[in-house]
Amino acid sequence: MQTRGNQRDTARTPEGRRRRAVLLVEGGLWPAGAALVAGQGIIACEQLDSPRRPRQDLFTAVRQVLARSVVAPEELSAVVVGTGPGSFTGLRIAMSVIRGLERGLKNDSEQPLAVFGADSPRLLAEAAGAARPVLTALPWGRLRVLLATAGQKGPQLFEPGLIPRSSLIACQRLVGRCVVVPSELASERWPRGVELLETKRPILEAMAAAYLAGELAELALLEPTYLVAPDAVAPARAPSLPAGCRLVRLSGADCRELALIERRSYPRPWSIEKLAEELEPPESLDGPVERSERVAFGIRAAGGRLLGYALSRADGPVMSVLNLAIDPEHRRRGLARSLTRRLVAEARTRGLGRVNLEVRAGNEAALALYASEGFVRVGRRPGYYPGGEDAVLMSLLVHR
Repeated sequence: MQTRGNQRDTARTPEGRRRRAVLLVEGGLWPAGAALVAGQGIIACEQLDSPRRPRQDLFTAVRQVLARSVVAPEELSAVVVGTGPGSFTGLRIAMSVIRGLERGLKNDSEQPLAVFGADSPRLLAEAAGAARPVLTALPWGRLRVLLATAGQKGPQLFEPGLIPRSSLIACQRLVGRCVVVPSELASERWPRGVELLETKRPILEAMAAAYLAGELAELALLEPTYLVAPDAVAPARAPSLPAGCRLVRLSGADCRELALIERRSYPRPWSIEKLAEELEPPESLDGPVERSERVAFGIRAAGGRLLGYALSRADGPVMSVLNLAIDPEHRRRGLARSLTRRLVAEARTRGLGRVNLEVRAGNEAALALYASEGFVRVGRRPGYYPGGEDAVLMSLLVHR
């Protein structure tokens, strides 16, 4: 990032003299939206009316504030954009809107559009009236919180960083500290001895104040600030098994049961020899070789019957899920989710960095399941499966 003082003088060139407004765009924090600043205050503002409203409406919000103020894009002297951390979709769309403005104006003007960045911890501190440095808490989806310090030179991750909301009460590192929180986090259970400073000022107003005070840096590179990897996940949630069921490690003795589930699940099932290869240690000239990287779990009912299984390999820093199948009679009971969580927990225990898997492109139920557990789509393999169906590649970063 290039840091230059905030230049609000719009009369730098003859063309600059007719530029009279500054556009604000925030997509990472709630409430997201757009506003227009002229003189010493906001003259138009459009906020999205629901946290679940598609962030694509940011583009509409920008159009509305410009139209309401009768300001054309070429009359903008600068743009201020929230750089995050925050909603991934919101940040990407906000950046895309700004890039579109930049690209369009390049064709019509020799005067470049100045773009200033405002990181989320700074905006939260401004909205709460708190002096920096100060610790802030940002919503990270519905289940997690990101702890970051709003500093004079940008945001810094505060360990433990990304934690489940349910674990806030046990985070003793927060005791004795002041934490700036947006309204949606103020009602969470925090440790006793933490001073919460709730934001009261709308984020766009805080952004306008920071810009008008000359506190923001002009960006040389327009990129989101994440602090943690975009697909980072909270510590694994425990498997939730139906009554009487239990998770077990599998061995070669379980091959025939796995083969039965395979035949009932797939038109082209794995052979019992292929299953044995993944369950039995390979042999060398000197005898059996332990292959601890082969990881296999199953779920058994109270009577001992195998209801489902998952096979994987841990190669280097990555666990690859090879096969996961549930007996058709016992699907929609959360068994696949329980096996997935057990594999992630195993990867974390082994100190692995990622869990990767492949899903048939047409298997919407499996795609939705893995997405809900934190996996993200990272690629596609055309014609990967017999019959020509594509495979969707999914990956989960194991955040410890």
